[in-house]
Amino acid sequence: MFLRKARQNLKDARVLLASGGVDSACSRAYYAMYDAARAALLAIGRKQEAHSKTHSGLISQYNLNLVKPGTLSAETSRSLSNASRSRIFADYDGLPLTSDVVEQIVEDAGRMISEIGAFIENLP
Repeated sequence: MFLRKARQNLKDARVLLASGGVDSACSRAYYAMYDAARAALLAIGRKQEAHSKTHSGLISQYNLNLVKPGTLSAETSRSLSNASRSRIFADYDGLPLTSDVVEQIVEDAGRMISEIGAFIENLP
């Protein structure tokens, strides 16, 4: 369910970016990554961690349970953290992000979703 949601958020981010909605595209790309991280945690049986009460809590659990042991790449963690900071900046600080920054975040989201999708598909 969360991987499907992640893929839809990524599609939405690409549409928003193409139509000039840079800040909104950043938010959708971040939520694509966030939902992908939830899907990965659920896939390894970490239900409680996947339903963390805070965004930072989920990111910490993703890093602890999937990145630190080498199951998923450290690049996904860096991308998720960067997208989180950028989303907060776009949503709450009021100054718009540049399209170059958000294009990179959208690309990173695509890579993260692909990596997590492949990981989930290859689970026994």
